[in-house]
Amino acid sequence: MPLLFDNNSSREQQHPTRAQQWVWTFGDGETYTTDTAEAVSHAYANAGVYSVSLHYYNGYCDSTLVKNQYIRVVEAPAPGFEVDNNRGCSPFGLTVTDTITEFVRKKEYNYYDGTGWHEVAKDDPQILMNYPHAGNYWVVQRLYGYTGCITQQDSVRVYVTPGVTLADTIHTQRGSYLQHTSTDGAWKINYRGDGYWQGAPEQIELEWTSHAAAVSYHIHRDGIKIAKVDSPRLVYHDEIGIPRVVEYRVTGEDSCGHETSWGRSARPIKLDGENTDNEIAIITFSPYGETVEEIEYQVYVEQDGAWEVLSEVGKREEYKDMDYAQRTSEQMIEKCYVVSDVAGAIWSNVVCLAYQPTVFVPTGFTPNGVGVNDVNHIQTYGIANYEVEVYNRYGQKITSFTQEDNGWDGEDAPMGAYLIRVRARDIEGKWYDTKQTVSVVR
Repeated sequence: MPLLFDNNSSREQQHPTRAQQWVWTFGDGETYTTDTAEAVSHAYANAGVYSVSLHYYNGYCDSTLVKNQYIRVVEAPAPGFEVDNNRGCSPFGLTVTDTITEFVRKKEYNYYDGTGWHEVAKDDPQILMNYPHAGNYWVVQRLYGYTGCITQQDSVRVYVTPGVTLADTIHTQRGSYLQHTSTDGAWKINYRGDGYWQGAPEQIELEWTSHAAAVSYHIHRDGIKIAKVDSPRLVYHDEIGIPRVVEYRVTGEDSCGHETSWGRSARPIKLDGENTDNEIAIITFSPYGETVEEIEYQVYVEQDGAWEVLSEVGKREEYKDMDYAQRTSEQMIEKCYVVSDVAGAIWSNVVCLAYQPTVFVPTGFTPNGVGVNDVNHIQTYGIANYEVEVYNRYGQKITSFTQEDNGWDGEDAPMGAYLIRVRARDIEGKWYDTKQTVSVVR
């Protein structure tokens, strides 16, 4: 900053023809000569203590005034600072480290977050700053020197993108087995209670809430992270193989790698069942959880490849099918079930209960063409296929048929008693032999 030197010299006489002259010597090797008694400014480039002199000539004689160590020039504050990071996710904290010199009387910072200038302790080399919201900001330093000079030259740009914290949560909104028929996959339970999976691997569909700052989501099954899904997708299909009770939770991750907490979980409905001697089927299932609403359930039964509502069960987690053995065809192999909420949005796995292998041969029929009991139909439970041979009273085989045929119509068979032999194979490959006397009544 230039200093202004006033010229206060006085004179009684001045030569009429010779010019006046003032010579300033500033002590730093610089001089200035003028022929008027003007004020003079001078800027010192370096700190130090300087003597200043003024030499005056009025045309007759000259005189010099010297002021020793008259000017003391101190170092100006040298601005400077560093930040540990200028990019991050909200809430973003940064550390400002000063690199300034010692010639500072006061120190201020402006973080351009709308709060203006902040005075900080001049001896504090580090300042912590927090940006709670996303945006682009500046960090600017302003220094005040002992002589009143102000320097404001150093600045840093700060970029803050949206972020998440552990206070944020992602809720799993839905966890459901994919709806499908038994031919695409089912948990098969034989009449002894042994279960096995048949079909394509089971899949569970998950849905969850979104977070504006999340760039990806992490899927957790039973507390273990199993998958990562990029935003904005909010659906994931988990292939679990065979049905079992599992719990899912979801967390969100921002662009800085920070992760949310998980909120509500989802436990898909796991369905099981039991066949009690071909009389009653007991359907049991695990409750769906967690949800903000109470769940009411309904049980479906499979009919010709489609699901039909069998019964609403309310909040109960068990259903007894008293019509389990009710015949819908001559060949009953298994009965398949599925459970859902009453809205039909959340589904369980499919369970098929196999009937205990049973062969029933009617003891008589009347093949008289009146349309009632005209054909001897073999009725089975839990049987995959069978072969039938019919013998007369002399032990001669008179006909044979399989499950592909429409039974024995008794054509040309005289009234009397016949022996029917059935060789049947259950769905596990075991063979059974059954003999029954059948009467033909005309």
